[in-house]
Amino acid sequence: MVDNWELILNAFHASQVNSMVITNATYQELRAAGELKFLKSVELKLELDEYYTRDFSILQLTIGSIPPYRTTIRRLLPFYIQKHIWTHCQNVTNNRFGNQLLFECESAFSEKEEIKVIDMIMNDQKLLMDLNFWMSNLEVGLYSLENVRAANQNLLGLIRAIQKKNL
Repeated sequence: MVDNWELILNAFHASQVNSMVITNATYQELRAAGELKFLKSVELKLELDEYYTRDFSILQLTIGSIPPYRTTIRRLLPFYIQKHIWTHCQNVTNNRFGNQLLFECESAFSEKEEIKVIDMIMNDQKLLMDLNFWMSNLEVGLYSLENVRAANQNLLGLIRAIQKKNL
């Protein structure tokens, strides 16, 4: 059976997500400046457009956004508990990606405090709906990432074929 602190900690850790910043600014700049005219392959132009518009849009809508679950759980948990978790239950690297290592830690709170928080979590109907929505988005995001990977391979193959032809 999961103890109170473990449930609180895991519920908060599930909200520890940074949105994926997805940009196609360089492609849009090349497109707006008319630079894509230098690409002779119509197929390559179409593939690039599909990749940088549709594929990126789907990723942004799924794994590129902050989930409502994050807002809901952080609204429910008292700030002093969140601060404890940030201070004692994670390690953030100081690189440009801000990678987080989440881990278990000891509670600094009484059983009475934990039960009060658990009651708030368990009685918030929106929280479960938000978590379901977030899990669904992650699942769709995984499919989208696989599609982007396949599109990358397709583009690479297309570029290599064009290069070979031009040698």
